[in-house]
Parts: sequence; structure tokens; C-alpha cells
Amino acid sequence: GRRRERLGAGGGGPSRLCPSTRKSTMRQTEVGERTSAPAPSPAASSDAAKSAGEVPGIAPLDVKLLHVVGHGGQGAVYAGCWLGTAVAVKIVHSARARAQLLSEAELLSKLRHPCVCSFFGICHVSCKYGDGQGVVMELLEISAYDFIHRRADHGGVEPSLCLRIACETAKGIAHLHRNKCMHRDIKTANVMLDQAQHAKVCDFGLAVESACFDVGDAQPTGLDAAPGGETVRQHTAGIGTPRYMAPEMVLESGDVASHRLVYDESCDVYSFGMLLWEVMHRQVPFAGKSGIYVAFSLAPSEQRPAVSLPAGFEGLEPLIRSCWHHDPSRRPSMAACVEVLTVCAKSSIPHAEDVEEGAAD
Repeated sequence: GRRRERLGAGGGGPSRLCPSTRKSTMRQTEVGERTSAPAPSPAASSDAAKSAGEVPGIAPLDVKLLHVVGHGGQGAVYAGCWLGTAVAVKIVHSARARAQLLSEAELLSKLRHPCVCSFFGICHVSCKYGDGQGVVMELLEISAYDFIHRRADHGGVEPSLCLRIACETAKGIAHLHRNKCMHRDIKTANVMLDQAQHAKVCDFGLAVESACFDVGDAQPTGLDAAPGGETVRQHTAGIGTPRYMAPEMVLESGDVASHRLVYDESCDVYSFGMLLWEVMHRQVPFAGKSGIYVAFSLAPSEQRPAVSLPAGFEGLEPLIRSCWHHDPSRRPSMAACVEVLTVCAKSSIPHAEDVEEGAAD
């Protein structure tokens, strides 16, 4: 099968040096030439573009592609190097995918936050899959999905660390909502961890800059799914990953064109409730059942996973249940989720200031 994309960015920590800068022996499958003239730091370049209100462009010769870390029908993701910084370069080829990628870049350029993947710019690149448009972000090694579930097979992850990951994810989503942006595909596979295991929300391919979104107008072009269910495309009613999808995003008839559903940021809150359950239980929600069955049968009938939290973390149950409430108006805001999780984190993590650092508004 296709390898899942792994990309993301660190927000507040020091930039990682690319392998070539460290004189690594990593094999390079695609290499671009570096310009000899000095250039501004990645952070300064991104901040300058942000203040100018533009999507920053990157000179193709400043980017080296090292090796493929994921590829699919619409494009590929490379590990690479830009001005001495390790980056992920997400490359697409079709006109439709390029339009979506540009939209994603425009959102990322406005959403700079320690708990949201950092974005450096866009560039035109050539690789073995052909020429295409690329989005350049700081490289991260592992998704929250892989970290939690792979570690679960080798002794597991401490509940306090799981809670920190959830708390930082909530802060990233809350930042999106403050900026009138819905992610619409919140799941553990779309949360990346840096080397210090701090969480960053990533993959904005389905995000929209709107306080309210009409399903009838949806044109989803999401990449193939990571574990937990395939990403729903235009031929179904909802947008996102079925296992994590809010009930109001699903039409029983499956007919998008003849129905007009309006939903808001609370759909992300529902998905976050599933994510919070998953990281604290270290299990996939409704494991063993198909994502489509969960979305079209279990979720609409108000069935939810059984809650059995680790000792000392039982206080999270009311938050989990309120996040995935069937009535969107009864769900808390992500800002309220952050408040609850921060209090819980301070009482369970010895160095709770690590959670607060990089969580500023």
C-alpha cells in the first residue's frame, strides 16, 4: 500500500540541521543546487512574509530534496534541506491539487503558533515524479498516531505524556478557531511530534477559512487516509476521516448535491473528543469496525467508545463526553477544552510549565 505522508513543523524549538549540514551519509535521491549568497533565517523569512500578508516564495535552488518519505496519487512528500534547516517538502502535480496546496499555504502563512506546524513557503520543484508545486515546512519525524500505537506495543506511553500531547493539540486547534479556521480532519495522524515530543497540528488540506461551511459547496480533495479510516472524498456527504467525523457532517442519503448542511467549529471539537479518547486509552476508536460503519451507523445513533481512563485521569471523562456530544451546541469551545486540560496537566505532569511554554496566544 501507499506509505503515509509524514510532515509537519516545530513551532517554538530550535531548528533542526539538515543531514547535509551535519555531514550525514544519508543517500540523496534528488538533489538541487544551493545558492552561494547568504539568506535570511527560515524564521525571519516566514515572519516577514506573514507581516506582509503574503505567501512567501522560496527559490527552487535553495531547496535540496533528500529522500521520499511518502507518496500517493496526487504527489509526494520529501525530506529535504532549506538554508541549513531540515524540512518536509509536500509536492503535488495536478492543477486541482496545486490549487488546494496554495489554499493550504495561504492558511498556514496566517496561523503561526507553537502548536501548529510551521510553514516556510512555496516553491516550484522537480523530482522523479515530475515537476510540481511544493510547500516547505520543518520536518518532523513521527505522528501522534504512530508514537502512541507503536509505543503501546513496547510498554506503552505514560498517561501524563498522552495528556500533554492532547493538551498541546487542543491549543493548536483553539488557535485555528480564534482565526476563524476549521481544520475538518482532526485525528492523531494529523498531529506531529517534534524531537521533544511536543505536538503540532498539521495537514490543512481540508481546512477552510470560514465561521460556517456549507457541505453542499464542498470540494474535498484530501490525500489518502492514514490508519483509522479513509479520507472521505466528494462522492460522500462528509469531509474528513469517518472514524473521527461529527454526526452533523454525515448525510444518511449520502447525497451531497441535494442537501445543504451547515456546520461550524464544533465539528473539530467532536473530532478532538475522539482524539482525546484515543490518546488516553491508547486505542483506535471503535477498533475492528470500518470507518464508514462508524460514521454512518454508530455515530448518528449516538454510540460512543466506552470510557475507562487510567487511574488519576478519571476527571477527563466529562470533557470527553461533552466534546463528542451529539448536539453541536452542547459541545465546549476548544478554548474551554484547553483550560480543562491545562489544569489536569498541571496536576499530573511534574514539569507542567513545559506544556504552558509555547502555548501562548
